[in-house]
Amino acid sequence: MMVAGGNLLSRYHYRLARIGSRAVGDTLEFKVLSADGRADLHVRANLAGPPAPLPPGSPFADARAARRFARPLPYTFEYEPQTRSMIVVKAVRPHWEPKPVTVEVPYLTFFDHGPLAGTRPVLANAFHVSDLDYGWEPGSRRALDGSTR
Repeated sequence: MMVAGGNLLSRYHYRLARIGSRAVGDTLEFKVLSADGRADLHVRANLAGPPAPLPPGSPFADARAARRFARPLPYTFEYEPQTRSMIVVKAVRPHWEPKPVTVEVPYLTFFDHGPLAGTRPVLANAFHVSDLDYGWEPGSRRALDGSTR
């Protein structure tokens, strides 16, 4: 129902996947199994101890620089071709305190297919957030120059 509803109400091209999570001690684990195997993911995060250092090979100079990117963008956008407009939706998050964590990624198949095939992803950083008050404001339609329609 989520795939059908999401595809009916948007152009995001949702696909069916089995998603699971579990917490064992100080470890939080997620698995995503896509129907065609093209977007599978298995990740484990260690939530214990002090904030984790940057992963080896991170493009960030330090934890402070990485922290600037440890949040979703405040707005999402979608182009609506019928009206040549942008649909703008603002997210609301009054309290967002990410904690850097160490993660393992036993598998990630997204980069094995399509235009990203053959690339080598680099883990820039990993954060854990919990107990979020999170929501969305109603979307608004904007002209391509940014003015309200």
